[in-house]
Amino acid sequence: VNFMQDHDEWDILDIMSPEKAMAATIIILAIEGYPLVPLRQILGMRKPKSAVMEMKSGDGAIYEFRYPSRGEADQRMLGFFEKFMPLMSGPVFRAGKMFGPYLEKPSQNEFGGLIPVARCLNNQGVGLAMVNYSDEPEKKATINLNNLFDYYKSCPAFLKHLPRENIKIYPSEGSNCFQREDRLHFTLNPWGYAVVTIQKNSY
Repeated sequence: VNFMQDHDEWDILDIMSPEKAMAATIIILAIEGYPLVPLRQILGMRKPKSAVMEMKSGDGAIYEFRYPSRGEADQRMLGFFEKFMPLMSGPVFRAGKMFGPYLEKPSQNEFGGLIPVARCLNNQGVGLAMVNYSDEPEKKATINLNNLFDYYKSCPAFLKHLPRENIKIYPSEGSNCFQREDRLHFTLNPWGYAVVTIQKNSY
């Protein structure tokens, strides 16, 4: 089980910025395992200023608890989860085998805060998540779809015959990802990310 917060932890927005929280959540949703995302996190809840702390742990506080209405929720966090949770809850990201995609650029000793994660479900599709988990601006990366797997630089046979319109790209605000011929080019802002799906059946 992979999670960023639970009932025993601080609310994530009490300890990091929304940008960092969203980037980390993309990683949690991309890697193997079962992601645990509490409703508090989806609604962007924080510890109330009126909370009376009894212990140092995140759950050691007394305050009146209620979930906010949709209109009262943190709209940026809610919009993030409404966009990426369904996208990364399908068979490719949840049942696909995880691997490290081979990057043409940058070289392995220049990754810095760049975190690439890929999932492949045989004969169905590939999911890619590229995250710049750093404050470095305009972090660039390039992936050749014909040399997708890291060690063998190979590619699932079904991927080579897919029409390129089956590639769907979902970047974070301020980041960019585009396809040119057989390559994906990423330019990610600080704490930026892009999710790419390549499905046998395009919906």
